[in-house]
Amino acid sequence: MYQRILLAYNGFADSTFAARHAAELARFTGAHLHILGLTATAKAIELAEAGGTNELLERQRSTIAQTVDAAAEVLTGRGMNVTTAFREGDPATEIVTYAIRIDADLCVIAHADKRSLARWIQSSAGIRLLAHLPCNLLIPRSG
Repeated sequence: MYQRILLAYNGFADSTFAARHAAELARFTGAHLHILGLTATAKAIELAEAGGTNELLERQRSTIAQTVDAAAEVLTGRGMNVTTAFREGDPATEIVTYAIRIDADLCVIAHADKRSLARWIQSSAGIRLLAHLPCNLLIPRSG
């Protein structure tokens, strides 16, 4: 069914739910799980650099890296095939680019609130992701 599953992980609470869902799917199907740690958007980086404070951005990078690496270690210890990668910039662009690079069969992203999900899908980022993603998209709903 699935050979390569891409989990887009941004560190928010809903990402943890999506990560568990992606890991279970990968385990069940025997797929290779690719965890893509995403940090901030280009605009957030520009604002942080313009303000001279990169501390918050660095903390976000570090937290995401630690979480992704720890998850990969646990899953690898359970016999799963896991690869990690980290990107910064526009989430839709980074997800699509990475999905194409690994020839993903499924991309899992997080989003819990139905109303904000509807707004996100209609946003330019949502439209670009849906238009250019080369695979199926799963948005597990938490709660």
